[in-house]
Amino acid sequence: MRFTADLDLIVQLERKNISRFFSTVEGIGYIPKGPVTKEPFIDKKTRQEWIRPKSIKVFSFFHSKNCLKVIDIFIKKPFVFETIENDFTLIRIADFKIPVLSIKHLIKLKKNVNHTQDLIDIANLKALHYVEQITSSSDMVHEHLKHFQKSSYEERLNWLEEANEFVLKTRIRKENRKRNDETTQSIGL
Repeated sequence: MRFTADLDLIVQLERKNISRFFSTVEGIGYIPKGPVTKEPFIDKKTRQEWIRPKSIKVFSFFHSKNCLKVIDIFIKKPFVFETIENDFTLIRIADFKIPVLSIKHLIKLKKNVNHTQDLIDIANLKALHYVEQITSSSDMVHEHLKHFQKSSYEERLNWLEEANEFVLKTRIRKENRKRNDETTQSIGL
């Protein structure tokens, strides 16, 4: 079970943009997790010093009234945007269009960070991706996925856990069938 409600963001790491980002998240109640202000974060050399010896990949903010709400931003661009620009989904929130990574790229991104929670997220994302692949033609599944997008965080977590269990059972059944087929072939039936 997941106890945090984190949001992973990739922010354009230019001085003016970083400054606006810090002001925005602080304006909605988020504060930096470490004793760091925006000035050292804006400095590219300082960020590079965090990356090399400390292996830091993300910088975190937590909500001042609920420390389980976390925003992580990457301190180094994790990939070249032009290579995946056709693999975004645009989500509209108020007057903004926000590009959201595909499951495939989100998995790659989380593998790069490699925190324990990211490994759990990867398993759940793979389960969701697998379910989407095997059921992509079903109207019922499309309706369920629409419901999933509108559901609460807890409902999504429960659904992902069920999907993960479904995928594991399906894989076990496939492996058992394959073993049975191999056994049947080896004894000449």
